[in-house]
Amino acid sequence: LYQHFPSKRDLYLALVRDAVDEMETRVRVALQGTTDNRSRVEEATATYFAFVEDPRFRLMFSAERSDDEVHAEVNAAHRRMTETVAGLISEDAGLDSASALFLAAAIRGLATEGARWWSEHYDVDRDQAATLASQLAWRGLGSFGPRAD
Repeated sequence: LYQHFPSKRDLYLALVRDAVDEMETRVRVALQGTTDNRSRVEEATATYFAFVEDPRFRLMFSAERSDDEVHAEVNAAHRRMTETVAGLISEDAGLDSASALFLAAAIRGLATEGARWWSEHYDVDRDQAATLASQLAWRGLGSFGPRAD
């Protein structure tokens, strides 16, 4: 390994970047798998909760608060996912960019913090937790309805 990585930290950062890329890819696939917005919310949330069980999740988020470079990688991924979701919200609900970004960040926060809490407690089945989170998110987002053309 040290032939490819000059230090343990470089190896660690490569693993974190791989985890971040995988998380983004999984969520994007879930979002692009349908044009039904409720299904998008459900699939993206379920995908995120499933990722929490991946050991790389713990790797990613355990160091997020203690390492500035890891924190920057995770924040950049969150920003990209938020922008992707905001684009869908803006397009479908006819909201301005700032409003759509706000809603996307709120939804991402709901999924992220819900999944983090669940990963430490497991009091609720994973699928049930993802369903509860997506229902909460959809009841808010669904109230905006599709844009009238």
